[in-house]
Amino acid sequence: MQILVLSPTLGGLFLLDHFVKGYLVDPTTSFSIAISLVATLFGLLVLVLGWLGNKIYTKLDSLDSSVRLLESDLRGQISRLDRRITRIEALGDVLRVNGAKGLG
Repeated sequence: MQILVLSPTLGGLFLLDHFVKGYLVDPTTSFSIAISLVATLFGLLVLVLGWLGNKIYTKLDSLDSSVRLLESDLRGQISRLDRRITRIEALGDVLRVNGAKGLG
């Protein structure tokens, strides 16, 4: 029986044909399989962590854009409110001055 194990992290293909009744005969071959399996699982772990990191980075980037848009909108609203308050205060000062002249 021949088994082809692909290990991208170890950089090659291992052709294993030392099987007798389902058991490995050569300890070196079993060590190669174990190393290949560990390396493949480590590669998959790195792949999944990289994918999750990319998803989180994309979400944070869109959140940053939303916060910047909200900030500019709030700055505009605060500026308009400040102008209104300034106009009302100026109108109150004018009315107070004109009212004082009318009474005196």
